[in-house]
Amino acid sequence: SWENFSRNLSSHPNQRNSYDDPNDLTIVKSLKPLQRRFCLKKCGWGFNKRMLDDTLQRMEHAGEYEKAAAWALFHGEKGKAILVLNNSGDQQLKLVSTVIAGVLSYNQDLQSEMHSHWLDMCRNMSRELQNPYVRAMFSYITTSSWKSVLQEDELPLRDRLGIALKFLSDDELTAYLQDTADKFVESGNISGIMLTGLTQDGVDLFANYINKTGDIQTASLALSFCGLSRSNDNRVKEWIESYRTLLDRWEMFHARASFDIARGKTMGRAELLSSKLAPDQVFVTCNYCSQNIAQETYIPRNEDRDSRSLNTASNGISLSRQKINCCKSCRKPLPRCAICLLNLGTPIDSVRDAMESAGLVPASVDRPFGFDLWFTWCQTCRHGGHAIHMLQWFESHEQCP
Repeated sequence: SWENFSRNLSSHPNQRNSYDDPNDLTIVKSLKPLQRRFCLKKCGWGFNKRMLDDTLQRMEHAGEYEKAAAWALFHGEKGKAILVLNNSGDQQLKLVSTVIAGVLSYNQDLQSEMHSHWLDMCRNMSRELQNPYVRAMFSYITTSSWKSVLQEDELPLRDRLGIALKFLSDDELTAYLQDTADKFVESGNISGIMLTGLTQDGVDLFANYINKTGDIQTASLALSFCGLSRSNDNRVKEWIESYRTLLDRWEMFHARASFDIARGKTMGRAELLSSKLAPDQVFVTCNYCSQNIAQETYIPRNEDRDSRSLNTASNGISLSRQKINCCKSCRKPLPRCAICLLNLGTPIDSVRDAMESAGLVPASVDRPFGFDLWFTWCQTCRHGGHAIHMLQWFESHEQCP
């Protein structure tokens, strides 16, 4: 499995023959062959001889003759490459197979006039052909250099990485990967994520991608679920907030809510507790003692519940006798609602849930939402009351009560 392979890879980073398979296709000698094989698997090039034959057959059945021939040639199956092109039924590809066969047949006599003629024909055809796999094959048979193949920018990145991993030396591979990653970051081509990963270099890549396309959705979705949304890079935060604002502007409120929920689920509890949350900025205080009236609760474990009462951490008052409409510190009553004239007081949802679980309040009893009982007041005259009552009042009145 991938997990076992990765675990063994990290524990035996430099063992050359631990995973050798007699059917494996050869790769260049390297100080880190296991890492190369791991990367080849991630690029779709991690197959042996039998798997290569099966892959080439599937490509032929799918009509991908150019790709199948190129893969065969790149893996040393020259005869197979020529046969695949001949089986295509396309006259141009049959001509390509003839040219490749002619060049390969004179490779042992590089100074001959015929070899020069075949090379000239190969170069002329390469300029006229559109398929990058055919051009890559011509580049290889005319130069015998993998670097010339890797310069074929229209060749898919996965295939170029597979060629580099199989045939370039360690130093050449390192230089090629760095150079290619820099090019993808600069051009804003998000295929380069294979090289940069969702790292800071990946953020730079997305920045150039957004500048080129204006597509903040792709960047926001990718970066929201990898931890970078909580990084110190303000660009990531701005992209995510811009995306959320865009969804709201298009009135796609359900999509935006689903996006927020999905982001929240990716954060573990430890991350939530350690994340930087904005501190409380507004407090409701008692008119008599000027203390914060917020209730602080402590819910004991099941094995600690020797009675059917839950206590507040601050003053030990049983919840069965707790009054939410008076100050927890001085026990004086809280202000009255201007509509119903009852004392204000907002029960905390966690407290009510705890009371129900302890059997202090029947769970079947209908109860209003916490917001309905929130403190609400006018910033001018300071009159106020329960939120639900104030909402109902202003449905038919323009002035506060």
